[in-house]
Amino acid sequence: MSRLPFPEKIDVRKFFSRHADFSAGIPLSSFSRLGEYLRHNAGSDAAEIDMTLGHEVDENGRFLIRGKLSGLVQLTCQRCLQGVAYPLVSAFEVQVLEALTASGDRELTEDELDVVLAPDGQLELLNLLEDELILSLPLVVYHEAQDCNETLIALKKAAQQKPSPFAALEALKNQLHPKKEQ
Repeated sequence: MSRLPFPEKIDVRKFFSRHADFSAGIPLSSFSRLGEYLRHNAGSDAAEIDMTLGHEVDENGRFLIRGKLSGLVQLTCQRCLQGVAYPLVSAFEVQVLEALTASGDRELTEDELDVVLAPDGQLELLNLLEDELILSLPLVVYHEAQDCNETLIALKKAAQQKPSPFAALEALKNQLHPKKEQ
């Protein structure tokens, strides 16, 4: 498996004729749409997503691309709004088509593959990978409860240890209206 510079666009026919898998590290800054979901802080621009692509022509003659993406990204905790390191991993398999053809009305079966279009045999690889990364993001992300917002945790502990400001009123109420025994 070769570690080559990342091509943003590939010629599908050449990719499938070379019979070689492809591996590269892609800077997070290459993914503009993904950047909208990430927390930006010092050093996050230097982060990379590791990509591995393989190909196959299956028994039905379909051109398939299999890929795996992985990397550590910074997201925002929905509880404390601080940064959370999240291991982003995505494995995918797509069928490459040059154009969609009208095949009539039929239901798609569960095991059918996702399709990506490569007009004129040119596949926008960066867009495909970015779509897969966005789809693999969690809907919400939190720190573990014991790690989330240390200030809030300290305030909760302090509040539990303080006597209630209404305890004196409760005692006065009990003196004025003693509970009747039944």
